[in-house]
Amino acid sequence: MAASIAVVVIDCNDSAPVAAFWKGALGYIETARDGDWVKLCDPAGIGPALAIDSVPEGKVVTNRVHLDLRPSGSVEAEVARLDGLGARTVRVFPGSHVVMHDPEGNEFCVVGPMTLASEMKPDDWLELSAIERLQRDRLGLGERHLLAAFPRGCEGFRW
Repeated sequence: MAASIAVVVIDCNDSAPVAAFWKGALGYIETARDGDWVKLCDPAGIGPALAIDSVPEGKVVTNRVHLDLRPSGSVEAEVARLDGLGARTVRVFPGSHVVMHDPEGNEFCVVGPMTLASEMKPDDWLELSAIERLQRDRLGLGERHLLAAFPRGCEGFRW
């Protein structure tokens, strides 16, 4: 039998502002607290629980795992809302996604429509341009990887 995700843990130095950010970003509620450890849950019970945990060491490099957020409205409006909550825009991939940092620099993305390869119809893969296929293959990305890195119309993007 396969395991399931119990909670996604976000490490930080100060849990209060990070928990406040993610609570506002996702519309989650605080369901538990133990010292600096805070658990946030989707009030509808749909999304995964988050635990915000204070750790003594600082962030050094890019996260190996990050959250991709799908806005209910436009990517631009969601980025502006998250900026107002304390996030910072790091990199914009026009027509695809925006890479952001939470208040302590943990990466996450705001993704646009039809970003996940698993949501594409089989014929959509045939529409990838030659440069998009080359970029995907050069990076060793399989078809289940986010297509967001290879949006149509971005052939001039420099890696």
